[in-house]
Amino acid sequence: MPESGVLEIQGDTVTYRGPASSWSLGLRSIEAIGEVTNQSGPSGEDWFICFVTNRGKVWNEAPVSAQGADALLQWLSAKLGEPLEWRLANSTDFRSRVMWPTLLRDQPLFEFVERAPQSLLQHLARRFRLWPLQNQQRIAPAITKALGGFAV
Repeated sequence: MPESGVLEIQGDTVTYRGPASSWSLGLRSIEAIGEVTNQSGPSGEDWFICFVTNRGKVWNEAPVSAQGADALLQWLSAKLGEPLEWRLANSTDFRSRVMWPTLLRDQPLFEFVERAPQSLLQHLARRFRLWPLQNQQRIAPAITKALGGFAV
């Protein structure tokens, strides 16, 4: 298996097999498709395709570098009858966008919430962009609402 895993199409099911996770989703269960980037590159995976399910409350993701990602995007474009394309290839920060459905296209798929600093040291580190080292990624409330879930 390639280092980033493999994305495959089996009938109307999208399957990802990777080093840390595996999942399968039927095309009919996918409510939104998007892409997201983070700050892990160039040493780590930093660009993912995401599939939102469960009324906008859950997502599965796979690295865009996974074997079969481009073929999957072409297959999805044909199945959905709309061109889907990668647009965050050169992003080096926390960014996301909806690729499908068209009504939500190019809206942020995720929001990235940073912990508030609790100490003087954390405040200083934040000033120099050394803190926080991570954030919480969650589906944007506008997307959850549009997909029939309720935003928290």
